[in-house]
Amino acid sequence: RMAAEYLISRGIKRIGYIRSKYRISNFTQREAGLNAALKKAELTLHSAIDTEVSFDEAYRRIDNYLSSGEKLPEAFFVENDNIAAAALRAFNARGIAVPEQVSVIGFDDLPICELTAPALSTVHAFKEQLGEIAVDLISMKLGHTAADTAQEGRACVTVSVSTELHIRDSVK
Repeated sequence: RMAAEYLISRGIKRIGYIRSKYRISNFTQREAGLNAALKKAELTLHSAIDTEVSFDEAYRRIDNYLSSGEKLPEAFFVENDNIAAAALRAFNARGIAVPEQVSVIGFDDLPICELTAPALSTVHAFKEQLGEIAVDLISMKLGHTAADTAQEGRACVTVSVSTELHIRDSVK
């Protein structure tokens, strides 16, 4: 949601989405956030490209989309940085200037973001903190006896960790 809201705040109205065919809950949540931001701004998704997670296959799928002649959106939100890096490579190979012709924002803040041309804007998820919280929850669970667990019932704990937008050179 944060990435889409940023693009919209920059006056971008035609936003596309590059998503993995392989669906995990995080990807579904990212798509829901994008759709929520578009709905709030009374916009609709311009286009979507479904691809594989692997860099080479993502590059091929995005290149096929570009060869179709479909009008480019002003920006793409991409489900992860690996696929976003493949998109940047495909745009560069086709002579499409990023961010002048199309802006790109990925997700995960992987080290590759600093190595792409241009440097990739991305959403940073605090995964280390999430890991620490998970270890703490497991430790607490292991410290309980069977009687403690029976008294507690089957409680479910959901943990959300915040994100932070890192704007680099791939966005106007």
